[in-house]
Amino acid sequence: MSNEEGARGRADDQGHGHGPAHGHGHDGSHDHDHRHGLFHVHDHDHSSTALPRLALAFGLTAVILVAEVVGGVVANSLALLADAAHMASDALGLLVALAAAWIGARPATKMASYGFRRAEVLAAMFNAVLVGAAGVWILVEAFRRWSEPADVASGTVLIVAVIGLAANLIAAAILAGGDKDNMNLRAALLHVVVDALGSVGVLVSALIVRWTGFARADIIAAVLIAVLVIPQAIALIRNAGAVLLELAPSSLDARMVEEWMTGRPGVHGVHDLHIWSIHGTDAVLTAHVTVDEGLGFDDACSILCDMETGLADEFGVGHATLQLETPAHHAHERPRKI
Repeated sequence: MSNEEGARGRADDQGHGHGPAHGHGHDGSHDHDHRHGLFHVHDHDHSSTALPRLALAFGLTAVILVAEVVGGVVANSLALLADAAHMASDALGLLVALAAAWIGARPATKMASYGFRRAEVLAAMFNAVLVGAAGVWILVEAFRRWSEPADVASGTVLIVAVIGLAANLIAAAILAGGDKDNMNLRAALLHVVVDALGSVGVLVSALIVRWTGFARADIIAAVLIAVLVIPQAIALIRNAGAVLLELAPSSLDARMVEEWMTGRPGVHGVHDLHIWSIHGTDAVLTAHVTVDEGLGFDDACSILCDMETGLADEFGVGHATLQLETPAHHAHERPRKI
């Protein structure tokens, strides 16, 4: 029986009913602690506590985004519009984090056995393309304006920049007061801190324009912000693309994982090994494991327990589906077209 296709279509709460030669099924007589479920409930779920902090941070960021867009158009400030583009990317990032905290609390279903986290990756790809395009537009517009710098209403820019910096500092304080181990909150905090730095850049450029009349300071600040935004967008596109293509997570070396599995006691070989990610921060694995003929239930259970525990502890694989089979079974398997 092939377990690779079944792994993708089986909800965790259905259990693993394989026999001793075909998977992880164990009866109640064994005290092994198996954490098969990618979506099992952790002892401490911080998703609900993260929601209000993320919502407040997103609300502040969205208000300042609108203010910067309006202020940039009114004041004719490219630096302010550039920071607004950066703010847009971070607002979208906070929105994704907010959605992740809400979606992450939802249990998997039989129709969606891995939940709905892949929607975050699709949104991240779409947002990254838009933000990257905005960054390129800023560079093109900066090149066009360099020969004929536009008059910038530095007073308006200063007011908006100060408000933006204050809002970012408040949002940072809100997020910093949350759970330090919540990766969602930590990533959101990073976005807000970068936003604050962008507001400082706009503030400095506005002061230079106001005190010295050097209008190109606004353009220089815009270029610096664009240079900060574009690499982030490219990295996000690459990461989202890797997840959508179901590549192995960059944190895992598939060859090293295979070598480790092959070297476990009682294991003769590993094939049909697949490692991928659902939402970019997890690792999912399926594999066929060749063992001795006539392997008893207890021995099969020991091999599965050893491999699942090791995969989780050594490589951070949160969900592993393993099919134990004999060399004779492997010989009769049909070549697969993937």
